[in-house]
Amino acid sequence: MNINLEPAPSGLSSENNLYMAKVAEAADRFDEMKEYMNACVAEKDGNDLTVEERNLISVAYKNIMSALRTAHRVATGSKDDQLEEAEQAKYKEQIASELKALIHEVTEKVVAKFTKGPLATTLDEMLVFFHKMEGDYYRYGAEICSGEEKAKFGEQAREAYQRASDKAEEGDGLKPTNPIRLGLALNFSVFFYEILEEHGKAQDLAQAAFDRAIDQLDTLEEEEYRDSTLIMQLLKDNLSLWGDNAEDDN
Repeated sequence: MNINLEPAPSGLSSENNLYMAKVAEAADRFDEMKEYMNACVAEKDGNDLTVEERNLISVAYKNIMSALRTAHRVATGSKDDQLEEAEQAKYKEQIASELKALIHEVTEKVVAKFTKGPLATTLDEMLVFFHKMEGDYYRYGAEICSGEEKAKFGEQAREAYQRASDKAEEGDGLKPTNPIRLGLALNFSVFFYEILEEHGKAQDLAQAAFDRAIDQLDTLEEEEYRDSTLIMQLLKDNLSLWGDNAEDDN
């Protein structure tokens, strides 16, 4: 997988790269969307990154990763007696390699750019966003691996999620109703439940985030209310599912 965060060879301006990224998104051509967005922000300081640019970078990578995760699940679950097991394993490993290459690209080239070094953002919400993104991608690595490799991805995910959580609570921090903070709680709790199998910790984290947010819902404007309550519903759904699973285990 090519890693390219340099301005596009065409010499498009940042504004034109942004426009072309939106065209690529509409056309479901997410590899190209990713390249346009990387070119768009290649020379940007993290504090100058707009919310729209940040979100479009995330959307591009998320869709590429989603396709790879789906492909890996299909390859893992497929069985054919007429095909040699070694050939199926080779294909599964090929997909896994592409997935891990994307994790490396996101964490070492995108997240690192905006959280470390001279171009790093100092804005709390941006830092929480990118550290959460880092945690998510390491979690995807842990999903497809086993043994020491899974443990390594798991530890990297935990550290990234914890950095995001610490930043969200540092100083004035992000409001409990902030959609990024709620999304972090959602994904961090899923990590505890599915990867580490620390079910009690997952439930406690999700419940605490839900309870903190629900106390402040009346203070929100309509758009933020909609975004926040959507994630809160996902937290509630997980808590209900996890509670049912606990009962079934008893």
